[in-house]
Amino acid sequence: MNIQKKKVAFIGCGVMGGALVKAVAKVISPSNIFVCDHNIDKLDKLATEIGVIPVANYTELLSKNVDFLFLASKPQYICEILSDIYKTKTNKIPEVIISIAAGITLKQLHDTEKKYLSENNLQTNTSFVRLMPNTPAQIGEGMIALSINESDKTHQIVTDIKALLEKAGKTEQVSEKLMDAVTAISGSGPAYVYLFIEALADAAVAFGMSRKNAYTFAAQTVKGSAAMVIKTEKHPGLLKDAVCSPGGTTIAAVEALEDFGMRRAIQKGAQAAFEKSFKMSNNS
Repeated sequence: MNIQKKKVAFIGCGVMGGALVKAVAKVISPSNIFVCDHNIDKLDKLATEIGVIPVANYTELLSKNVDFLFLASKPQYICEILSDIYKTKTNKIPEVIISIAAGITLKQLHDTEKKYLSENNLQTNTSFVRLMPNTPAQIGEGMIALSINESDKTHQIVTDIKALLEKAGKTEQVSEKLMDAVTAISGSGPAYVYLFIEALADAAVAFGMSRKNAYTFAAQTVKGSAAMVIKTEKHPGLLKDAVCSPGGTTIAAVEALEDFGMRRAIQKGAQAAFEKSFKMSNNS
């Protein structure tokens, strides 16, 4: 079956869930996308904007025989939602269930399923996947990490999910043990970059530039510099050195930034995010 014929469901359509719904709707027909959320206004807005199908409850959602189910609710509700799905006592559980909740491990998802199956003497053929997208997915420039337990179906599932999310950005498969690192770097990373852009723009305003131009110059500089790293595949240090003329303005700026601990501050920030993610994953 080609990807355009797949049926996809979402439980939750907040900022990130809504971004993924819109991205998937650019790959498959919106009439094959079913969305469930307690916020009726959000559902109606998505249905009006892109033509996805709103559903009232989990029973109705599962009756659609979907191939992929995205769990896009808040982390504290994910396992409860999964339990409720199994409690519908349907034989139409999707073959692939994808969680985008930070801190919820594949083991927790499997354990939630296992508890219900053992209590009811049932079996399923479900594969669980963890995703860690980031907010630039809203404009098709996201960095999305994917983790899945290895099986004979893994390659096809990963291929299908990458195809579904093609319009959300770049998707890479990683070991689940790296998910806390992914959270600290790409999940939280946009906030670090926005902070840098804001600080650079503030400096520009102090030098007399208008606020609007300051944001344009700062943001485009970050965008272009990131593109240089990706397209040239050169070490960032080499690209930095190419800008730093001997005795020039840039090396003076770099020296000042190093003196004030910019490099270490970024690393410490990422470390704090990593430790918080690790704690969430192990205390959930």
